[in-house]
Amino acid sequence: MKTTRLIALICLTCLGCSKQKDTTPIPTVDLVGTWELVTFTVDPTPINGTSDYLAYLRQIFGYNCSQIEFYYNFKSDNTFTETATSTCQSSGTTTDTVLEGTWAVTQTTLSLTVDDGTGTNQTNTYKLDAHPATAGKYAYINLTFTNSGTTYFISLNKQ
Repeated sequence: MKTTRLIALICLTCLGCSKQKDTTPIPTVDLVGTWELVTFTVDPTPINGTSDYLAYLRQIFGYNCSQIEFYYNFKSDNTFTETATSTCQSSGTTTDTVLEGTWAVTQTTLSLTVDDGTGTNQTNTYKLDAHPATAGKYAYINLTFTNSGTTYFISLNKQ
């Protein structure tokens, strides 16, 4: 009799439990603002042997310049610009726009859409790993993108 009651109690417990949907709202990832590009690497290393693309970009854009920094400015209207700020011997400190486009974000992805130079929009979707500084604000984000067997790793710090 005790065994029957125990089995009945277990059955009632299992049947009486219902899985409730988690209604906790998923916080949005707030990217609005200026972010500095601090890491840009690629794997596998291309034929030229340069896996540190940030150093490579600084070398290309920084001819005759002592300092060059790249920034992404994500605006609340879902547009963005990538700029290069450089301090050069001949022109002083200048800021040039490198890219312009639109952005969209989810909890796990960031999509950037730009004109590829031919009038056609190209969208790259990055895996997003955001690291909070305080509630709703992020100190840095890591982005990962794979194309044709090459994986790109990008880190941005909030300014």
